[in-house]
Amino acid sequence: MKERMLCYLKNISFVIIIALLGVACGDDKEESVNVGNEGGNGTVIGTVAKVDVKKAGSLSSLIGDDVKFNIMDLTVTGDINGDDIALIREMAGADVNGDETKGHLSKLNLKDANIVAGGNPYYIYSTTQPCYSKKDIVGAYMFRNCNKLETIVLPNNITEIGGGVFGYNNGDKHDNTTLKTVIIGDKVSSIGSGAFSGCVSLANINLPNSISYIDSGAFSGCINLTSIDLPTNLYMLNYGVFSGCTNLARVNLASVTQISEGAFSGCNIKEFIVSEDNRVYSSLDGVLFNKDKTELVMYPKAKLSQNYVIPNSVTLVNEDAFGNCDNLTSITIGDNVARMNSLNIGNKLIEYIVTENNTNYSSLDGVLFDKDKTDLIAYPTAKVSSSYIVPSSVIKIKKSVSFNSNLTTINLNNVTGIEAYPFSGGYIREFIVPVANPSYSVENGVLFNKKQTVLIAYPMGLMKDYEPNGQGSNYIIPNGVETICAYAFYPILEMVTVDDAIRLKVYPLETLTIPASVQDIGSLAILGVLNLHCKSETPPRLTYPDAPLTGRNIYVPMSAVNAYKQAVGWREANIIGE
Repeated sequence: MKERMLCYLKNISFVIIIALLGVACGDDKEESVNVGNEGGNGTVIGTVAKVDVKKAGSLSSLIGDDVKFNIMDLTVTGDINGDDIALIREMAGADVNGDETKGHLSKLNLKDANIVAGGNPYYIYSTTQPCYSKKDIVGAYMFRNCNKLETIVLPNNITEIGGGVFGYNNGDKHDNTTLKTVIIGDKVSSIGSGAFSGCVSLANINLPNSISYIDSGAFSGCINLTSIDLPTNLYMLNYGVFSGCTNLARVNLASVTQISEGAFSGCNIKEFIVSEDNRVYSSLDGVLFNKDKTELVMYPKAKLSQNYVIPNSVTLVNEDAFGNCDNLTSITIGDNVARMNSLNIGNKLIEYIVTENNTNYSSLDGVLFDKDKTDLIAYPTAKVSSSYIVPSSVIKIKKSVSFNSNLTTINLNNVTGIEAYPFSGGYIREFIVPVANPSYSVENGVLFNKKQTVLIAYPMGLMKDYEPNGQGSNYIIPNGVETICAYAFYPILEMVTVDDAIRLKVYPLETLTIPASVQDIGSLAILGVLNLHCKSETPPRLTYPDAPLTGRNIYVPMSAVNAYKQAVGWREANIIGE
């Protein structure tokens, strides 16, 4: 009996101890607080709030100052105006002026809310541009600088998303790093300029088929977007809509019939998809064409193939069709291509190949020519040869030509015409011209016209031997030269790593002496020169302001100092008499 009593007392003690522990530790459940007045009602449970606003402008009476900065998950139904949106902004990290608050709101559900006009500005972009709420519109800059907001469900009834809605600007920081997911209702018809620009964490967004207009730069810089399906009612892509979306690999154009310049600049697209119902565009193996595939519109920059054969149906290749293609090493121009407007392809192209039946183009050793090889049209950007002899049949180097950084010696052979500036910024160390050439000549490796009255190009590749800053390099232009052509002394520019930072490296000529005979100096002709000695009493004419000489040392005859100090283009330099 005694043992039973002891056992009973022990059990009672255990129950009492457990009960006391429960009181001491408290209940793990969050306390539910009901809020309500004539403006609406709702509940707040810890960091989660659900509020139904009965009277626009009364959200602040339902979510007080004591809890607004603690809430992380907010669902709002009912009518909301500028005052309510201003409060939501505060909760999401930014006040009406865009300054940071103590808010922590990361998840916002406005699916069943109605934006109405009224109240004070929700955001003041500038003293002359306050932003007021408008019926069924997510207005301009509505969530600008809201740096806590990660997920948002926009109201079902909205018809328009304004410009810069989710932008961010805090000092030198311009990227919205927090917004990840946006859900858009199926009544939206337009998205404004830069609406999601710089939202670098945005990875998920639905674009309902109701959208018929997306303004310029709307998704520029959204580097986490990898795939996009465009709405079936969207017919035009404005300038730079997806520019800088570096991970955008797949694009379904659906019904888009017009693509503006730069819409996909900086994107690494691997595949274009086009609806069969699209009346303007089509795709084949991920490449974008016009409807009947007679025009090659755009080759995906990041398409993995190293070789590409342009289909025989194609007669026209658009100007930007092959811009910055990362992987192409070889391209074959099909039978019927009559206009190849996209040249200097990518940075890995080794060769152009032209089919025998093509009546407009030909190729030799990977270089592109017209059919009878009288015009040199394009030189591959990655051709490995360090020297090149232009075929004897060629009489003209077209303006489309840019000789790559591997080329250090070029023999112009019988060329009598050079369009534009194919040698500028190149690594040429020596020009060679046969004595019999009727148009050009070479003196000490420098390219001139036949009479040597025009200096066409200096072999700036030599500057790689003079470090630092061209130290010890010097050139005296021969007497009798009257004109220095544009880009004649244009420097080699390289991106190099210095102290773990990528910087621009320039290889200049230290000293250039210009004789009194020179009368004209072309655009950017002396950009790659540090110090100039001008022998003329009269300042040569400069193409200006293309090549400002600010900070350069210009040595001139003592009697001509004032003339140079007053001359257009020269007066910005440091004029020194000698």
